Amino acid sequence: MSAKLILSLASLIFISLFLPSLSRAATCEEAGGHCALIGMRCWYGSLAGTCPALWKCCKNSGSSPINDPRFCNPTNSNSGIKTALGCLQTSNPKLLIDQIIRWAVGVGGGIAFIFIVYAGFLMATAAGDPKRIKAGQEIIVNVLGALALIVMAVVILNFIGVQILGLGGLGFNP
Repeated sequence: MSAKLILSLASLIFISLFLPSLSRAATCEEAGGHCALIGMRCWYGSLAGTCPALWKCCKNSGSSPINDPRFCNPTNSNSGIKTALGCLQTSNPKLLIDQIIRWAVGVGGGIAFIFIVYAGFLMATAAGDPKRIKAGQEIIVNVLGALALIVMAVVILNFIGVQILGLGGLGFNP
């Protein structure tokens, strides 16, 4: 039951965040603006234009809010916002997704490390109990399989996306 719930929630989040809207209107750039992350203030007013999901269209101006403490400088421009994940790029959706993917892979590695330590603790405190030793071994095998899956996913995405299709937009090919 809980696996179905988690899968349903993950699917809903993926669909709502990463699939483009079905409406077609003038893009934000055609309307004379730029896309900004929803929740950020449009410093120069808002426009009617389309941006990717989680983004809104803001008017362009010659200056930017340099001294605002909510913003940071990820790539020599005031286009980032401070979050718990660090300084996230907000001017380019591809760079934002790249940063989130890198963070998620790091979290996956951290969780795997915690499980390996737990399995080692199980085996060290087994006191000769074959069931606990077997449980620790199974956890280690499963964690190493998950780590191999994460590494292979990144390698395959890099090979297919960058090498074959020439899509270097996610930052795998600097």
